[in-house]
Amino acid sequence: MFINRRILEAAEDLRYLLNRNYNRDQALTFVGDHYRLHKEERFILYRAIYSQKEVRERKEKTISFEELQGKTLTIDAYNVIIVLETMLKGKELIESDDSFVRDISGVFGKHKITKTTHQAISLIMQTLKQNPPKKTLIFFDSPVSKSGELAAITRRKMEEHGINGTAQVVKQADNAVIRRGEVAATSDSVILQKAKKTFDLAGYIVRAKNYKHLYPIRKT
Repeated sequence: MFINRRILEAAEDLRYLLNRNYNRDQALTFVGDHYRLHKEERFILYRAIYSQKEVRERKEKTISFEELQGKTLTIDAYNVIIVLETMLKGKELIESDDSFVRDISGVFGKHKITKTTHQAISLIMQTLKQNPPKKTLIFFDSPVSKSGELAAITRRKMEEHGINGTAQVVKQADNAVIRRGEVAATSDSVILQKAKKTFDLAGYIVRAKNYKHLYPIRKT
């Protein structure tokens, strides 16, 4: 397993500092240097470890799958798709302190459309079809290569599955996801902090599949 004792001990120390309001970046640097963590290990902690205050606030905002009905759902497209692609490739995912499922691939900005991308989008549509929101708006970041092509593919799949809404390319997906709907589907920390309500769409699908390579960063 890629989560070893050293990472788990470092995670405990980082939680301790975050719970005492230490600056996140400075705390991560201190802990990472102390345990001599390499770049990938520090990235895992950055994605997975949060203070008790952050965890509590996020859980209060998070709604269930059943509660999506009748609401406008905005989806942070690359954020959700990359997690699902990671699952489909059989690679590791992490269950973070705030219960959101995250990837540790770091591929955002370098994303390429593959057969797995098509499969990930189909999974999203199949899931939403089970309990359709009133409207679904899916936002792709324009700086990422071929975002327009991927948005067009997504619109076609939405139509095929009878999902009301659209997919479009915007300059800043974060802002669109926060402002244009009632519930934000993402695991991005900035959006989770600012959105009124949230739903871990990728995490819901991963758990529904009983994915075996989903790891919590906690001692058992």
